[in-house]
Formats: sequence, C-alpha cells, structure tokens
Amino acid sequence: MQLAAKSLGLGSQWVSATGGIMEDLLKNFLDIPKEFKIYDMMAVGYPAYQLGPRSPRKMDEMTHYDRYDRSKLRTDQQIKDFIKNLRKKDREEKEGVKRGMKT
Repeated sequence: MQLAAKSLGLGSQWVSATGGIMEDLLKNFLDIPKEFKIYDMMAVGYPAYQLGPRSPRKMDEMTHYDRYDRSKLRTDQQIKDFIKNLRKKDREEKEGVKRGMKT
C-alpha cells in the first residue's frame, strides 16, 4: 500500500500503535463500531514537502548469494548509528526544502 501511495505522489505512514486506550480513541474519532478490531492503520495524504530520492544502502551491502554473508553483519550499535544518520539527513533535507519554500 505504501508503494502504491508513493507511485501516486502521496505520502504515507504506517501506524501500529492502535491497541488499548488508543483503539478506543480511534474508534470514537473515526466512528468505527465497537465490534470491530483495529490491528493497524496507514495515514495517507499529500506530503507538505518532497524528499529527494535516496538509497540508504548500496545494493551489494544488502544482497546475499547462496548463503548468508557474515561479513555484511551489522552490530546493534551500527544499525542505531545508521538510522540516526539517516534521520539527520532527512531533517537537513526537510529544513532545506522548507527554507526554499519561504523565499
């Protein structure tokens, strides 16, 4: 669904925090009958800004042939650092787009 939304120029965000009290709030807000169970949701809409294309990792870093290549294994800290840097780049790009919109 997210790929379909993207192909239509829409932005999307998967929402998995839909249980417990959040489920009651969502049902009330969206007028969903109490008998229904919400498992997941996806918000879809026109994005306020467009991020440029990105390839977070090179394909050869993620592709394994015939068996798992242990040399490509990342530690938990490496993964956390990778995500942190990726989010930083997204924020910087977002701020750059916003500055461009103001002029």
